Amino acid sequence: MWNMIKTSVLHGTPAWAAIILLWWPTITWTAVNGDYWRLPLVEPVTAGAMGGEDGPHTSLRSEDCGLCHAEQFDQWRESFHGKAVSPGLLGQFEAFDAGTRDMCLDCHAPRDAQREAIAELGLDALGSVDGVDCAACHVRADGRFGPRSVAATPHGPVMEEPLFRSADFCAPCHQFTAEDVAVNGKPLENTHEEWRDSNYARDGITCQSCHMAEGSHRFGGIHDPDVLRQGLGLAVTRTERGVTVTLSNRAAGHALPTYVTPLIRVVIEGTTGASRSEHIIQRRMSWSREQGWGEVFDTRLRPHESRRLELPLDAAEGARAQVIVEPDADYHDRVYPFLMEHLAQDLGAESMAALETARAAAGASIYTAYDVSCGPWQGEPVSCAEP
Repeated sequence: MWNMIKTSVLHGTPAWAAIILLWWPTITWTAVNGDYWRLPLVEPVTAGAMGGEDGPHTSLRSEDCGLCHAEQFDQWRESFHGKAVSPGLLGQFEAFDAGTRDMCLDCHAPRDAQREAIAELGLDALGSVDGVDCAACHVRADGRFGPRSVAATPHGPVMEEPLFRSADFCAPCHQFTAEDVAVNGKPLENTHEEWRDSNYARDGITCQSCHMAEGSHRFGGIHDPDVLRQGLGLAVTRTERGVTVTLSNRAAGHALPTYVTPLIRVVIEGTTGASRSEHIIQRRMSWSREQGWGEVFDTRLRPHESRRLELPLDAAEGARAQVIVEPDADYHDRVYPFLMEHLAQDLGAESMAALETARAAAGASIYTAYDVSCGPWQGEPVSCAEP
C-alpha cells in the first residue's frame, strides 16, 4: 500500500500522502558511512565469541550494558535516541506495509532483533523495545567498537573505529540524500551538509563536540533548553526609540533550527500592550496539488548569523522579550492531525490512541528559552536581563 502511495506522490498525487512524505525519507545508507551503517544491523553474537558464559557481558540489552556503564545508560535512557520507538512511530504502523515499516525502523530501531520484536509485539513493543540503543552504535557482528580501543573488558576487546569521532557517523539518520524530496534546492533534513559548509567542519568541530560533550549520551538538542541557549544567543537593549533584540546562532554548526519540525517564536511587547511584534524562526513548508512542495519561508539562522529586531516604544513604556521554543511544532500542528484524519480507516482504536498520545507529547514540549524585561528609557541605552 505505502509503495503505491509513494509512487503516486512522486507523480503529484495525493495531497495527504505528500504531507507524510515530508518527514519520511528514503535513505541511501551506504552513501556516507559505508559498511558500518549497512542496515538492518545483523548481530550473530555468541557467548564464546564474546569471551565467556552467557550473561550480561554477552547481552545486547541496554539494561545489561548499564550494569557497568551506569552513567552512560542513565543519560541514554532519557534521550530521544533511547525513546525512538515511540507512540508517534508505532501508531502509524498498522497502516503501512512491511517495507515501509522497515524503512522507518532503519533509524528508529536499527537492529534486526528489534525489528522482529516490533513485528511480533506491535504496540506492545512500547516500553519493551529500545530505540537507538547501545548495540546499535557499538556492536557489529561479534565485535564491540568505540572511539578508542580497550584491550580487555568483560565482553572482549573494544576495537577503535575512527568513524565514532566523525560527523559522518551521524549522517545516515540526520542527512537526507539526493533521492529524497528537496525544496528550493535543499533536502528536508540537511544537517550534515549545513555543517559541512560551515567553519565548524573546517575547524574539526563535529556533531559529537556539542551533542556528546564530555562523552555525554544525552544527545541533547532543541528539546533541551540548556543546549538551545548554548546555540542561540539573545541580547536585548532599551534604546531611546524602543527595544532592540539581537538573536544570534553563536554555537550551532548548522542552521538553527536544522529541520522543518521545530519553530522558535520571538515575541516583543510593550508593558501597556499597545505595541507588539512577533518573529518566527523556522523553515515553513507548503503543499498544493498544482505546485507540489514549496518553501513558504526560511528564516533560520545559519552558523554565526545574527538578526536584529526592533519594537518602537514611548519613552515611559517598558517592554518584555520572550523566546518560545516549539521543538515539535510541525508534528503537533500538522503531521499528527493529518495522520489521524487520513489514516483513520486503516487504524484501529489503539493506534489512534497512540497518535493522540504522541500529539499531546508534542504539544507539551514547548518551553520559554528566554524571558527578558526592560524598563522605561532612562537617558542612555541599557542592556536588559532576565528577572
